[in-house]
Amino acid sequence: VYATLAIRSAGAGIQTPAVGALLPQIVPAPALMRVNGINMSNGASLSVENCVVSNFPGGGRRGLFVGTAATIRIVNSLFRDNHDGALISGGATASISESQFFGSTDLAVWVSDQVGSGVTTTAHVDRSVASGSGGGFAAQTAYAGNRTRLFVSNSVASNNSSAGVMSYAPLGNAYVSVRSTEVSGNANSGLYVSGAGAKLVA
Repeated sequence: VYATLAIRSAGAGIQTPAVGALLPQIVPAPALMRVNGINMSNGASLSVENCVVSNFPGGGRRGLFVGTAATIRIVNSLFRDNHDGALISGGATASISESQFFGSTDLAVWVSDQVGSGVTTTAHVDRSVASGSGGGFAAQTAYAGNRTRLFVSNSVASNNSSAGVMSYAPLGNAYVSVRSTEVSGNANSGLYVSGAGAKLVA
């Protein structure tokens, strides 16, 4: 399996559709590729465990991009120096635990309605860190009829250049819940809410 992945990944990262993909320790840090991260556009589920995903900084590249209604599980992984650490959209449901997101140009973890119409995209973040990025944990909805939901617990959002935790919804509905989480040292604000459809509870 790993040999096949290595051959197929010449010039690209990991591309799915891969239904029920389980990718533990997929690429050792010294051999990480610099073209694309993990991109899921179809499939039922994806697990990322004990991985390092780094150095996808420009051109809107993400460490992880999800654009389909899949179940996503990220455990004990490091996302470093990407444009966005993880962008979850398309009606996906993500569980992120014991993971670190450092040095993202834009957002560390971004729950978005960038893909899909009439969908609800959800992420649960627990015991994780978003630090040194443009922004920390964020839910954004820009299209009417869409919903994003972000639940952050027992985590840290610190030293980001904009806000630590954000809810932004000029249209649609973005809901963010924050509990037992340290939000400190963020340049603009710790908690940021903007738009008629945005709500943040802490």
